Amino acid sequence: MEYAPLAITITDVTGKVLRTITNPARHSELVSESAQNPNNKYQIVIERGNLKPGVYFVELRGDKIYRGKLIVK
Repeated sequence: MEYAPLAITITDVTGKVLRTITNPARHSELVSESAQNPNNKYQIVIERGNLKPGVYFVELRGDKIYRGKLIVK
């Protein structure tokens, strides 16, 4: 089965794109097996990096589009 390429985009509240990660599976430091949730085989870890405290929006695009919030303290 062939899957669409994945892309993760992080934007601030104004819609400015701060970070884009294409094909996260190619970045072994980002993807690991999920021990906390047996229903999801893998998890993607996004490092805070230079993100200041605040609310950000995360979009995962592949076969479908998933959106969520990221809160940095």
